[in-house]
Amino acid sequence: MNNIVLFIDSLVAGGAQRQLVVLACALADRGHKVEVVTYHYNDQLAPFLAKKQIAWKLIKKSAWLDFGFIWALYRYLRNKKPDVIISYLNTPNLWARLVGRVAGIKKIITSERNIDIDKSKVRLLIEQTIYPLSSKIVVNSNAIKQLLIKHNIPEERIETIYNGLDTDYFSEADKRAVSRFRAGLGIAQDDFILMLPGRIMQQKNHLGLMRAISMLESIPETLKIVFVGNEIDGSIKQQLMQLIEQNGLIQQVIFAGVQDNMPLVYSASDLVVLPSLWEGLPNVVIEAMSCGRATLVTDVSDNALVVEHGKQGFVVPVNDDLELAKQLRTCLTMSKSELLVLGASAKNKVNSICGLRRFCDAYEQLLR
Repeated sequence: MNNIVLFIDSLVAGGAQRQLVVLACALADRGHKVEVVTYHYNDQLAPFLAKKQIAWKLIKKSAWLDFGFIWALYRYLRNKKPDVIISYLNTPNLWARLVGRVAGIKKIITSERNIDIDKSKVRLLIEQTIYPLSSKIVVNSNAIKQLLIKHNIPEERIETIYNGLDTDYFSEADKRAVSRFRAGLGIAQDDFILMLPGRIMQQKNHLGLMRAISMLESIPETLKIVFVGNEIDGSIKQQLMQLIEQNGLIQQVIFAGVQDNMPLVYSASDLVVLPSLWEGLPNVVIEAMSCGRATLVTDVSDNALVVEHGKQGFVVPVNDDLELAKQLRTCLTMSKSELLVLGASAKNKVNSICGLRRFCDAYEQLLR
């Protein structure tokens, strides 16, 4: 068994953070000694670690270049002497590589989890310069792997591992609990819930969804648009509110904030939509699928491989409000039972490609 340090910025309930916690729990269940290290304090995901008795250490970092943090991380790694560091996200990857190598850690597995790496020349240059410090670079989609290869990262250094998912946890919730949840939001049982689970930020494209909805010839009163997640970008939230008011949808849009019981949230929806401008492999899509829900996604990264158009949900071009509106129109004319048929197919599909056993097996192979 291995002594493993998993390193990320914080335990905020974001996609990468949730995946790292899933990995920590899965490895601990298999007998590995696991500790999670962060440099910002946010404990949203801490209960999942506590449940598995996984230690969480905070090494505070107050600036991008914080020599006190670098020294503290170095001392921690020298004393801990882990067999391997597994890091998620760009800044943790940087310090895991640089400080980890100086501290004598021989196996460092970093991760690239989004397809936007070439949007920043500085970020791309850093990756091209220091990738040799990584034993392996794990990506969560084949599209990201091809992008890295295009930018001269050797193929043999890259491993594709789809996001892991506890399909027992992400399953359809009890119907009575779903009814109570909908009632708590003021939503009638016959209403149609169109749900976008994602932080309010440019990437998730809430504005594109609202523009597409505004293009519908008529918006049924039974349509309820539910936004779930942190409100990260105040400017986008303001623009979103303007669109909602302009289209007279104040009574039909609900900001549900961060939710602890996501299987219940997905189960309460009729269609889960994620019109992202870029992604890696979005957790919310595979989670919703595992809960038996059809999804409407944009054709970013491997989305079209995970969600086959017309079989588990629907795929539209990126940043194309008109096509999104057309597909929304089609979905709103479907019966809930028709959407549930797609959801059943989605559940079977995601169980086969994102199951926890497959996810953990792939990482253990890297550890060996």
